[in-house]
Amino acid sequence: MTWVQASEVGLYRFPEPGNPINAIRSDDGGESWEEPTQVSGAERQRVIAPSPVVGPEGELNVLYLDVGEDVLDYQGAHQGRGGPPDEGPWQLVLARSTDRGSTWKESMVEDELVPSERFIVFTPPFPSLAVDQDSGRVYAGFHDQRLGDQDTWVWSSPDGSGDWGEPTRVNDTDERDKTSQYLPKLSVSPDGRLDVVYYDRRADRANVKNEVSLQSSTDDGESFSPRVRLSSEAFSSKIGYGSERDLPDLGSRLGLISTDSRAFAVWTDTRAGTLVSNKQDLARAVVAFSDPPRLSKGVEYLLLIGGIALAALGLVLVVLTALRSRRAAA
Repeated sequence: MTWVQASEVGLYRFPEPGNPINAIRSDDGGESWEEPTQVSGAERQRVIAPSPVVGPEGELNVLYLDVGEDVLDYQGAHQGRGGPPDEGPWQLVLARSTDRGSTWKESMVEDELVPSERFIVFTPPFPSLAVDQDSGRVYAGFHDQRLGDQDTWVWSSPDGSGDWGEPTRVNDTDERDKTSQYLPKLSVSPDGRLDVVYYDRRADRANVKNEVSLQSSTDDGESFSPRVRLSSEAFSSKIGYGSERDLPDLGSRLGLISTDSRAFAVWTDTRAGTLVSNKQDLARAVVAFSDPPRLSKGVEYLLLIGGIALAALGLVLVVLTALRSRRAAA
């Protein structure tokens, strides 16, 4: 479990910087806990939104945001009201421990994130982290507006140890189309397919109505399939707690679980709400992936035995034919 350890809080803000990210571990289902350890480096004064994932060898990966000098959001200088975002830049950082959280090593996923929104520091936009449990490849996902509007990006590292390449733009919209694709959630299926689900306003030129889209990669995040729209109708991004201050919050954001043949997505949907009620619901969709038919292990074994038997029978027939021919010649 990970959290931001605050020394003091105020309305919409941390009064002072220096609140680190901590991690704590239980090996008995939560009955007991080891002592917490500090994940983020002491020099990082404004860190938020930790996202932990355990890798195939038991290593703990924690992805988080370092918002740098962003006093506007971190210390609530916006007084909980919407408006232009901080100028940034922010950093996307991965901390990694291979010794049960005793020590941590950080790597820079992205050091030039361009902020695209204001937020309340207690409910920030969380980056997403996923690990291929077979290969150990680590994927990080977030959004920024380096191209002038919000786009969804994915970074990849072969093992999460620090070798991060250039990010891949996930959403298959035209660049600088003035619509938002944001808050990605990542998941990796057992066979290595990377799925990304995100909020998507491509269908609304006013950039208000959300749809929910899913795209997938089968080449380690180098490219993505065309988007699949999951939501049956668009819904307003302006409905939610804080809407009266032009800073609505989309609740628990998105969830995603991937299997070899399915992707199960959940999102915060506002179609039943109004600016008065601020009602939000959880909606879900299931995406089925086509796949060549696969035989069970038992069937494969029987076919293998059958093939060997047929080959042996063929050899016997060849020998018998040769013997018959020799007798006929005699």
